[in-house]
Amino acid sequence: ESSSCAAVADSAQSREQLQQAKQNLDKAIQDYKLVGALQPLMDATHLQALTCHRMGNTADRDRAAQDFLQAQRSLNASQWLPVSPMSNLATCPAAALMDLACEA
Repeated sequence: ESSSCAAVADSAQSREQLQQAKQNLDKAIQDYKLVGALQPLMDATHLQALTCHRMGNTADRDRAAQDFLQAQRSLNASQWLPVSPMSNLATCPAAALMDLACEA
């Protein structure tokens, strides 16, 4: 009987830990969205989806998965933007580069 009591106590502690993890991830996700930190947002939403799945909370799991996909799309889109207007220097003729250098 004492082993079943210990199992119930462990289960309750596990639920508490999962709920605390979910609350911490909720806060982190809000902060990452606020500052636009896409890779950490993807990491946190992935963990959030796993945590909610473990808790049996499918609505929050699905919401976290949607947040993950949105962050992933945003990250992928941002990677296609040119780094700077100077990104075409590799194809610029040497004479033109010399002219630019002399102007500075």
